[in-house]
Amino acid sequence: MFLIFVLILGGNLLWPSESIMFSQGKYRAAVVEFDALPEPFLFPHEVMLNNAEQYLKLIERASEKRVDIIVFPEDGLTTLDVAKKTPQKLANYSIEVPDPAIYPNPRINESYNKVLRMLSFAAHEHHMYIVINLIEKFKDIGFTFYYNTDVVFDRNGVIVVRYRKINLVNDPKLHPGKELAKFRTDFGVTFGIFTCNDILYRRPAVDIVQDKNLTDIILPSAWYSETPFIQSLSIQAGYARATGVNLLAAGLNYPPMYGGSGIYLHDGRIAELYISPSKSSKLIIQDVPKSRVKLSAIKCNNNSHPTPRFRLGGHLNEGMLNTPHEDMSLHTLHPLNFHDLETKVKLCNYNGEYCCRFRVVLQERPAFHDPKYMLALFYGVRTFGDTTIGVRSCGLIACLNKDKSTCGMRNHTSRSETIFKQISIRGNFDHGYNDNFDMPITLTYEQLPLTEYTYCETLTDDKKAVLAEMRSTQPLTNLMSFGIFGRMYVYDGRNPGIITNGVHSTLSNNVLVVCTLIMILLVRKNV
Repeated sequence: MFLIFVLILGGNLLWPSESIMFSQGKYRAAVVEFDALPEPFLFPHEVMLNNAEQYLKLIERASEKRVDIIVFPEDGLTTLDVAKKTPQKLANYSIEVPDPAIYPNPRINESYNKVLRMLSFAAHEHHMYIVINLIEKFKDIGFTFYYNTDVVFDRNGVIVVRYRKINLVNDPKLHPGKELAKFRTDFGVTFGIFTCNDILYRRPAVDIVQDKNLTDIILPSAWYSETPFIQSLSIQAGYARATGVNLLAAGLNYPPMYGGSGIYLHDGRIAELYISPSKSSKLIIQDVPKSRVKLSAIKCNNNSHPTPRFRLGGHLNEGMLNTPHEDMSLHTLHPLNFHDLETKVKLCNYNGEYCCRFRVVLQERPAFHDPKYMLALFYGVRTFGDTTIGVRSCGLIACLNKDKSTCGMRNHTSRSETIFKQISIRGNFDHGYNDNFDMPITLTYEQLPLTEYTYCETLTDDKKAVLAEMRSTQPLTNLMSFGIFGRMYVYDGRNPGIITNGVHSTLSNNVLVVCTLIMILLVRKNV
């Protein structure tokens, strides 16, 4: 039994339909959740050619709907974890990509790799921008470098973008890129592009949206999800809401850890989402309104929209969404008041540098068997693949029971029937473009983000702090998380643990308190 979620919202010659789209201020986009062909029993070139053949079929289907641009996921051609393989195998999976500065057109140049030529022909034949991801081989003065690279073909089959992933996680044999990438289309939209976990780093995810003319982002991804704060769709939706961009996100389908694709609109709406616990591919096609002004959170974008109804495919078996969960042992956790129905509390890190004020109102007392809920706060460093990142987060999270070690886990047997009449989270956070970035995070039992909330950031007069507020706009149920997830870039690469008064500690809250008391007693004894 399987469950598939699809979320629906009710130099070139332009085709007639494209001319209409241009005048009406929208374009037609497709993103692909792709189930890559498995590697066993096939040679590397066979794997890539077979996956490329599947791409061509999806492109042809998109062409029938007059799609302007189609996005395929990270690792879709090569399959997952190719970068971890032996150097020889990595070389066999790699492709030399010409510099876009020379306007290369593989369609008319037989010296280029067959995969590039196939997709260049498709872009020209179907008059469509095509975005793919591959392992790039680059030779320079006797050395060979390998990159995780996104390639963009224009409608004539010309390669117009070659973006090399900057932030590599679990890719020990690849070389990081350095440059941002953007391009302008013939339908009047300027896109930026980056890959997967790049979305959690200042460069490129924050740097690129500083361009006032850039309104849309492309995200090929093979995202490893964890509840409650870094699930794929939740991160995608939060980034789009915080930056005020249209986001085209294509995910590699490899459940339960990897997967999740969507088209997110600059005004807070979600055009369509897809996630599945079973291996499958899905072509998502939606019209995307062109954005003239980015309605970022710092401009107080308080748009709230009802989440459209779900269309379910296959047989309903929600228990198969076994997404991994984060270790919450270093979080400050505070239980909700289930007796008075209202909880008002302020949680802070040790020196009060990071505080969140919560107000949670229940509509009625929850059933005994319902998941329990905690208010959570974290200010420190957490693991992220084979590296670590600085994180500040606060939010309402579900737990399986009263045991705090179960917080962030998903109940695989039943949904939560607890109804939240209102949830509000307010915080006064340190602000710094080079240091921090915050986004709203929401997630339901079905692993889908919400839109029934407002999120606003306001700079203080001295611009040293940001006042952030997140508030639900209607009763909510079936929640897994509702909160604010922030990045602190200056702490990246440090040992995991909490941060206190500028001191980095890997000890838990209780252990720190005990150690402090012991030190006080020893000092008094010596005196």
